[in-house]
This record gives sequence, structure tokens and C-alpha cells, in this order.
Amino acid sequence: MKLSTILALLDDVRQVERDSWKALCPAHNDRNPSLSVSAGIEKDTVLHCHAGCDFNDITKVLLKRVKKLEEDYYYQDKNKFIIGRVRRVYDDNGNKNFYQQTAEKPNIDPNAIVWKNGSNADFKNTPYRLPEVLEAIKAGRRVFVVEGEKDANRLFSEGEIATCNSQGAGKWSTAHSRALKGCKRVFVIADNDDTGIKHAWKVHDELENIVTKVTVHRSPFTKDISDHLDFGHKLREIEEIDKPAPIHARIVTGSSFVFDSPVEVPAVWGYNGKVVMWAEGQGCMIVAPQGVGKTTLGVLLLEARLGLTTAVLDMPVKATDKSILYMAMDRPDQIASAMRRRFEVYGRSNAELQEQLKVWPGPPEQDFARHPEALTELAHSLNADTIIIDSLKDAVIGLSKEETGQGWNTAVQLCLLNGIQVCILNHPVKKAGFDAKPMALDDVYGSGWITAGLGSVISLWGERTSAFAELTHLKQPAIPIDPLTVQRNGRTGEITVIGKILDWAFFFLHNPKSVSDLAKEMFPNEQSRANYAKAKRQVDDLIGRGIIVKHGKTIGDKGAPADTFIVPEPE
Repeated sequence: MKLSTILALLDDVRQVERDSWKALCPAHNDRNPSLSVSAGIEKDTVLHCHAGCDFNDITKVLLKRVKKLEEDYYYQDKNKFIIGRVRRVYDDNGNKNFYQQTAEKPNIDPNAIVWKNGSNADFKNTPYRLPEVLEAIKAGRRVFVVEGEKDANRLFSEGEIATCNSQGAGKWSTAHSRALKGCKRVFVIADNDDTGIKHAWKVHDELENIVTKVTVHRSPFTKDISDHLDFGHKLREIEEIDKPAPIHARIVTGSSFVFDSPVEVPAVWGYNGKVVMWAEGQGCMIVAPQGVGKTTLGVLLLEARLGLTTAVLDMPVKATDKSILYMAMDRPDQIASAMRRRFEVYGRSNAELQEQLKVWPGPPEQDFARHPEALTELAHSLNADTIIIDSLKDAVIGLSKEETGQGWNTAVQLCLLNGIQVCILNHPVKKAGFDAKPMALDDVYGSGWITAGLGSVISLWGERTSAFAELTHLKQPAIPIDPLTVQRNGRTGEITVIGKILDWAFFFLHNPKSVSDLAKEMFPNEQSRANYAKAKRQVDDLIGRGIIVKHGKTIGDKGAPADTFIVPEPE
């Protein structure tokens, strides 16, 4: 049974999140909604009664109710004679079916009609609720064209005039369009899927030279206009959508494809053709555990992309004069704090912050893996040529699923094809419940498709309580970067390069230091025995490799003597 059918059979349905609802459980005397309903990753519907009702008991009650959803939709000619009907019926498993019947002799009274299965030309070419549509055109009222009779009736219940064709998507004809001749304003509302959008644009193209004005719209929240209204959204909240570019618009000649591409990999961040951290048209991902600095790095890239600075980690960043969309989905208050640390110096009235930077706080209204085109459309609506996703787990549901990974990869590729640069912040895979240092792309959280379409995947690895971390390439579009040691300043939001490779030899370069000194440097926010032990292991490793030597003694924190170490001068 489809999700839309289940929701129609339940009482007191309330949407609580993007793909989840609550309702009264039909399997017990429920007074306070205790049934959770959600759309499963594989398009199954998940039902869970918090009072303990069995799934099978719930579905049995729903199947008994399904007959109440059966309905006949009558089609009339301009004189209000019924010429045909569409019947919506359900089988014993709750599956919905439609079929058409034609009146042997048209009549105003449906009970006086002898019905025969099938359709005919008059029925096929007559819009639904034609008499009301004709009266609306005479009165100069607007008319909505939708995909099905249920949606048309739902709009009538809101005081609007609506119509559709019989037999579903793709069956709108020139005859249907001629029936709307003289209409001043038509809104075509698409069902929110590829078939529905394609049908809506077919209707638009048929009507474009017949009515005064026609536009295509859809709900930004739900599959169709009935659900949109039933879940409490307003009709004014439907959004106009742009016409998809025809496939042939992308076609280029073989010579152009081969020879017009840049010889060197162009860099958004890095050096063209050399060390490229983020390549134009290829996409970039920064992978780091929580609390290590990926948002800080994302904000620094944002600052440079806005043209407020010129480099990040001593590597140039190409500025843009278009808008930048920052999807602040993962704990937006903390992201705002990270931005304030960097942007407070510029002030509220800064032109780049006021005009160029666009921020989306919180989760998106659509799952971008299920609606891949939505991310490109959002960027176009803001005139943005850069998107920073913070973070990926909040943009899509079910990151480890292959279907989800493929959908997200499509969303990114559509952005890149449209000249929109994408930077994604993500997490590494946890192993045995703990963060583990990513060594390969398989260590990035999510389906392999998520990294497959990117040019660059960068690992930022370190301890949450440490100011230092290691930055390396897991995937690179050109020459890989040598691993860097970087230092994060939590007060200023800066990240600076300390040296290459994550060992602590540089700390002992000029002055002798003790293990306690190193522990304070590695973990400035948390002094503990465990962190002291980690610093001790670093010192022991450096001694074992002959990089540092014992220098002398100092007085430790507790007044006891402590050994100090230093990198020896070259002989």
C-alpha cells in the first residue's frame, strides 16, 4: 500500500518532519496520536505504534477502510451532460487502480446512464469539470490545471477552479487546450516527480499560445497539491519552476569537448595544474570528525571565496562576484558562531555579507538525493555559483544506501554541469563506535557514490581537544598535497600551517620542552592523565627515531624535576 493511500486512511494526520507523520493508530482506541508513519529508504512505508500495536493488526484495519477511498469522477460536456466517468478502485491489498467508462447515452443523471467500459474520443478530449471552467473563463477567473481529478476537487474545496485530463500524465491534448481558449491566467501544478513535471510542461507548451499567461508550479513540500493543502500549507506557498533545458542543449562537438577543456586543472583553491585542493567543475569534500575544524575550514573558504581574504592554508582561493549559498544544516547556531569569529571584523553592513552570502539554516525542505534537481534550482534562484554543504548527513537521508549515494551524486553533477562549485563537509566512518583516521575513500561515511563524482577528498584528522590536526588528500585532481600539520585557533577562527606531517618534532626545534609542555600544546583545552600519556607516546616515538634527544631538566607543574628534549643541531 502506498504512503499516500495510508495517510488518506488515517485520522488526525500531522506532519512532523520532511518524510514523517503522526496519526491516531487505527488498531486501538487512540485519543492522542501514537502512530508514527515514515517513508522508508526503499519506498516502503514504516508504521510504528508507540502503544505497542502489531504492524499486521494496523494494516488489517487499514485494508478494511480502503473501500471508503473509492470514488467516481464524472466528466461533462459544455451542456452539463455526463459523457464518461473515471473510477478509482482498490484491490484486496490496498493497491489503487483507475479505469474509464463511457455513457452509452449522455445524461445529466448518472443513475440513469448505462455504462460501458472504455473511453471514446469525446471523453478523452474533454477536460474535467468543463462547465465550471467555461464559467470561470467568462468571469475572468484564474484556472488551475493539475494531474488528477482528486487534486482538481481539492482545489474546488478551496474555492478555486481546476481541471485535468482523463487517463493521467502525458494525455493532455490540443482539444483540452482549445477548451481553455480565452482564459487570462492558468497555473499548471505539477506532481513532484519526473513524470509529473514532464506532463506539466507539456500542458504549458500546449496552452502557451492559447491563453494569456500560463506558468508551471509545484509544492516545495509534498508530492501533489492535495497533500500540500491537507498538511496545512497555503496555496500561495507553491513555487514556480523553470523549464528544464532540452537534452540537446548540452551537446557539443567532439573537437570542442577535447580541445576546449583547460590543459591544467583549474583551481578554486590551490595552484592550477599543481597542488589543487578544490578544482573548478569537480567538487570537493572535507572529511573530519566532529570538533576537529571542518566547519572552521569551510568558513575560511567561504571568506576567501567572497574575496575578503585571498588564501587558506597558504594556498590561493579564487574569489567570485556571484552569490554563495552556505547550507548551515548541522547545528546552525554553532556555524553562526564560527562565522562570527571570522566576520565580526567586517561588520554587519559589509557588502559581501549583505549581498553575496546566502545562508540556509537547518535541514532542507527536500531530500536532495530524492530530488537531485532541487539543489541546482535553489542555487539558480539565488544567482549562486558556489554551494558549501555543512554537513552532508543533513542534506540526504540514508547516506550508506546505494540509491541515496547515486541520487546525491546526480545532484552534485547537475550543479557542476551548471557552473556551480560544490564543497561538502562530511564525517569519517566510525569503527567499533569510535572515530578512526581515514586512510582511503572507503573510510568516508556513506555510499561509495558520494565520493565517486568528486575531484578532491580532503581528510582533516586530529583529536577533538587538540588545537592541532593533520590535513591530507584521500583523492586529488592533480598533484597530491604533502600531509600538513595545521593549528586551529578557537578564538579567532584561524587555521594555520605549522609544518609537514603530523609529528611534533617542530615543537622541540628551538627550545627544550618537557612532556607536560607538549601535552599543553597538543591539548590546550583539556589537561588529563590520558592526554599526558598521548604526549609521552609522541616523545618516546621521536626519541626512538633519533629526531629529538634529552637536553636537561626543568621544574614540572608539581614542583618535581622533569626531563626536557630538543632537536639536536646538525653536525
